[in-house]
Amino acid sequence: MFDTINVKTGWNLIGGYEASVATSGMTTTPPGLIVFPVYKYSSGYQVAATLDPGYGYWVKLSGAGQINIPSSVAKGSGDIAEYFPSEWGRIILTDASGINYTLYAVKGEVDLNLYELPPAPPAGMFDIRY
Repeated sequence: MFDTINVKTGWNLIGGYEASVATSGMTTTPPGLIVFPVYKYSSGYQVAATLDPGYGYWVKLSGAGQINIPSSVAKGSGDIAEYFPSEWGRIILTDASGINYTLYAVKGEVDLNLYELPPAPPAGMFDIRY
Protein backbone atom coordinates (compact mmCIF):
# COMPACT_ATOMS: atom_id res chain seq x y z
CA MET A 1 0.00 0.00 0.00
CA PHE A 2 1.29 3.46 -0.92
CA ASP A 3 0.60 7.10 -0.16
CA THR A 4 0.77 9.14 -3.37
CA ILE A 5 1.88 12.72 -3.99
CA ASN A 6 1.22 14.53 -7.28
CA VAL A 7 4.44 16.09 -8.58
CA LYS A 8 5.65 18.27 -11.43
CA THR A 9 8.79 18.19 -13.55
CA GLY A 10 11.80 19.62 -11.68
CA TRP A 11 12.19 20.19 -7.94
CA ASN A 12 9.32 19.30 -5.59
CA LEU A 13 9.16 19.80 -1.82
CA ILE A 14 7.48 16.81 -0.14
CA GLY A 15 6.97 15.64 3.45
CA GLY A 16 6.86 12.39 5.35
CA TYR A 17 3.69 10.98 6.89
CA GLU A 18 3.05 9.06 10.11
CA ALA A 19 6.18 6.88 10.07
CA SER A 20 9.73 7.01 8.73
CA VAL A 21 10.19 5.33 5.36
CA ALA A 22 13.28 4.65 3.27
CA THR A 23 13.77 6.92 0.26
CA SER A 24 14.91 3.81 -1.62
CA GLY A 25 11.34 2.46 -1.33
CA MET A 26 9.84 5.41 -3.21
CA THR A 27 8.55 4.74 -6.72
CA THR A 28 6.77 6.86 -9.32
CA THR A 29 3.87 6.64 -11.73
CA PRO A 30 4.95 6.57 -14.51
CA PRO A 31 8.06 4.63 -13.43
CA GLY A 32 11.58 6.08 -13.22
CA LEU A 33 10.85 9.79 -12.71
CA ILE A 34 12.93 10.35 -9.54
CA VAL A 35 16.40 11.79 -10.11
CA PHE A 36 18.06 10.54 -6.90
CA PRO A 37 19.28 11.54 -4.36
CA VAL A 38 16.53 13.02 -2.20
CA TYR A 39 17.73 15.97 -0.10
CA LYS A 40 16.91 17.23 3.39
CA TYR A 41 18.06 20.48 4.99
CA SER A 42 20.07 20.11 8.18
CA SER A 43 22.56 22.97 8.52
CA GLY A 44 22.98 22.67 4.74
CA TYR A 45 21.61 20.24 2.16
CA GLN A 46 22.24 16.57 2.99
CA VAL A 47 21.33 13.36 1.17
CA ALA A 48 18.32 11.78 2.91
CA ALA A 49 18.10 8.01 3.50
CA THR A 50 14.63 8.27 5.07
CA LEU A 51 11.57 10.50 5.01
CA ASP A 52 10.73 11.32 8.62
CA PRO A 53 7.34 12.69 9.75
CA GLY A 54 7.22 16.45 10.18
CA TYR A 55 10.14 17.28 7.87
CA GLY A 56 10.35 18.47 4.28
CA TYR A 57 12.45 16.92 1.51
CA TRP A 58 13.49 18.07 -1.94
CA VAL A 59 13.10 15.53 -4.73
CA LYS A 60 13.83 16.16 -8.42
CA LEU A 61 11.63 14.58 -11.09
CA SER A 62 12.34 14.16 -14.81
CA GLY A 63 8.61 14.43 -15.60
CA ALA A 64 5.19 15.04 -14.05
CA GLY A 65 3.36 12.21 -12.32
CA GLN A 66 3.01 10.78 -8.82
CA ILE A 67 5.49 9.74 -6.14
CA ASN A 68 4.43 6.55 -4.36
CA ILE A 69 5.61 6.34 -0.75
CA PRO A 70 5.30 3.02 1.12
CA SER A 71 2.68 3.38 3.89
CA SER A 72 4.48 2.89 7.20
CA VAL A 73 6.07 -0.39 6.19
CA ALA A 74 9.76 0.22 5.72
CA LYS A 75 12.03 2.06 8.10
CA GLY A 76 15.22 3.14 6.39
CA SER A 77 18.46 1.38 7.14
CA GLY A 78 20.16 4.67 7.96
CA ASP A 79 22.72 3.96 5.25
CA ILE A 80 23.16 6.57 2.55
CA ALA A 81 24.18 5.36 -0.86
CA GLU A 82 27.46 6.71 -2.24
CA TYR A 83 26.20 9.17 -4.86
CA PHE A 84 29.56 10.83 -5.34
CA PRO A 85 32.30 8.56 -6.73
CA SER A 86 35.26 8.13 -4.37
CA GLU A 87 37.74 9.26 -7.04
CA TRP A 88 36.21 12.75 -7.17
CA GLY A 89 38.15 15.53 -5.46
CA ARG A 90 36.59 16.95 -2.30
CA ILE A 91 36.90 20.27 -0.53
CA ILE A 92 35.31 20.35 2.93
CA LEU A 93 34.39 23.79 4.26
CA THR A 94 33.48 24.44 7.89
CA ASP A 95 31.94 27.62 9.27
CA ALA A 96 32.55 29.14 12.72
CA SER A 97 29.74 27.10 14.30
CA GLY A 98 31.14 23.79 13.00
CA ILE A 99 28.75 23.24 10.11
CA ASN A 100 30.42 21.27 7.29
CA TYR A 101 29.73 21.32 3.58
CA THR A 102 31.52 19.31 0.90
CA LEU A 103 32.22 20.57 -2.61
CA TYR A 104 33.14 17.99 -5.25
CA ALA A 105 35.41 18.34 -8.29
CA VAL A 106 35.64 15.97 -11.22
CA LYS A 107 37.64 15.88 -14.44
CA GLY A 108 35.88 14.76 -17.61
CA GLU A 109 32.26 14.52 -18.72
CA VAL A 110 29.59 14.13 -16.06
CA ASP A 111 25.82 14.50 -16.30
CA LEU A 112 25.51 17.42 -13.88
CA ASN A 113 21.71 17.05 -13.78
CA LEU A 114 22.29 14.02 -11.54
CA TYR A 115 24.13 16.18 -8.97
CA GLU A 116 22.10 19.38 -9.00
CA LEU A 117 21.18 20.77 -5.57
CA PRO A 118 17.65 21.82 -4.65
CA PRO A 119 16.74 25.52 -4.87
CA ALA A 120 18.76 27.84 -2.63
CA PRO A 121 17.50 28.08 0.97
CA PRO A 122 16.28 31.38 2.43
CA ALA A 123 18.83 34.14 3.06
CA GLY A 124 20.94 33.61 6.17
CA MET A 125 20.89 29.81 6.01
CA PHE A 126 24.12 27.90 5.35
CA ASP A 127 24.58 27.08 1.66
CA ILE A 128 27.64 26.77 -0.58
CA ARG A 129 27.46 26.27 -4.34
CA TYR A 130 29.80 26.53 -7.28
